[in-house]
Amino acid sequence: MKQLIYLLIGVMFLSCKPTQSTTENRSKNPTEQATNHETSSPSGFKEISFTTLAEGNNGGFLEQKNVVVKSEEKLQEIWNEAYSNFMKKPPLPKINFETSVVVLVAIGERNNGGFSVKVASVTEHENNLMIIAEENIPNDNCVTTSMISYPYEIIEFPATHKKIVFKNVEKIYDCEE
Repeated sequence: MKQLIYLLIGVMFLSCKPTQSTTENRSKNPTEQATNHETSSPSGFKEISFTTLAEGNNGGFLEQKNVVVKSEEKLQEIWNEAYSNFMKKPPLPKINFETSVVVLVAIGERNNGGFSVKVASVTEHENNLMIIAEENIPNDNCVTTSMISYPYEIIEFPATHKKIVFKNVEKIYDCEE
């Protein structure tokens, strides 16, 4: 009986699809390995390529935060927090902070599964660098796991002297029955 219940929950969880969005849809890569991202941007803006260093739904980030990391000490701090709920954590990535910047985007504690966060784009503007992060939120009709989640993503991109600004966008998705 338990196996049947787990199977039904798994099928319902996998049947979710995005239906409502406040930004352009983008494919997801759920792996924990570093992933390169390149997207198109409106004219006048320069799209910056970035690499995902880590992402997940079980980080230790209790509050919503966007953090620009420019030192190995700060990277060690957020890496430890990202993997604070795990017995073993992956090794700290080697980053040359003279040529790279690391950014953490975390949406804080959520009362159930189904939530995630993904950096949609990094664009260079005249006066700043803008990071757009999509918070994926399950609609009320979705059946989600009954566990607290802490979604986050850590990315790396080329160093800049421009001010880094964040725009968090909510993206509500609907689940099929």
